[in-house]
Amino acid sequence: MGNFMQSIQDNVEPLYVDEKMVARIVAMSVSKLQKLRAVGDGPVFSKIGRLVRYSREDLHAFMRAKRAIRRDGDA
Repeated sequence: MGNFMQSIQDNVEPLYVDEKMVARIVAMSVSKLQKLRAVGDGPVFSKIGRLVRYSREDLHAFMRAKRAIRRDGDA
């Protein structure tokens, strides 16, 4: 039973992720993510002491809000 529970836990995605995981999810560098956070243009985040965490829901909302439609003349 212990192995079964461990395999379930291994397959569950956490609700909150750190900036390294966020960088992979949104395909940008950690430093770019930090710069966006500093100027208030990045995804919504939570801060607990020095720990910064992002909810997956907020990441999806951020990416949806940043969608762009290509127009004629755009490269």
